[in-house]
Amino acid sequence: ITMRTNPSLPGSKPQNLQVSLKDEIAIAQWSPPAIPNGKVDFYEYKYWTKNKSSGGVVTFSNTTTETAVELPNLSASTEYIFEIRACNALENRAMDVASLTPRQPF
Repeated sequence: ITMRTNPSLPGSKPQNLQVSLKDEIAIAQWSPPAIPNGKVDFYEYKYWTKNKSSGGVVTFSNTTTETAVELPNLSASTEYIFEIRACNALENRAMDVASLTPRQPF
């Protein structure tokens, strides 16, 4: 007999979040949560400009099953905030956040 409990909120956020520039492309990378409390089905990510006048408008939002994504269409000398959430089938989430300021236009 095999019994399974229902998934619950990941017990920790994605780990080792890093956002970096490589060959004029911004890349966000992370490791899965240390305490996933079941299978992580996907990661929800978004990023936005850190602009005080606009309150930080979301530039892009998407999901992935991978632990790295490319961040397209960033503007030079603009600070961006990147957020990643680990999600299970019930869309329970644990979140981590990082920032990046590209020096060159993309």
